[in-house]
Amino acid sequence: RKVSADMFGVGLRTYRRKIQRLSESATERGRSLWEVVLEFVRSEGTVSRTQILLRFARDDEAQVKAVLRDLSDSGLIQAHGPG
Repeated sequence: RKVSADMFGVGLRTYRRKIQRLSESATERGRSLWEVVLEFVRSEGTVSRTQILLRFARDDEAQVKAVLRDLSDSGLIQAHGPG
């Protein structure tokens, strides 16, 4: 894992967090949290953070927020305003 983290230019802790976010969603088994959050946002159009957190209430809130940040940082979704 250390070598993989180094390859991506991130610390081991950051690498582990990203891998965890790619793991299976508690809300939709068999699919990654990242994948189902992106699909939900794309299918619904404009949604608030609260709506997303309610939809994925069985998943860890911090992980859902981290996925939203990843999606926003990568340009796959756009964030507007505080929520």
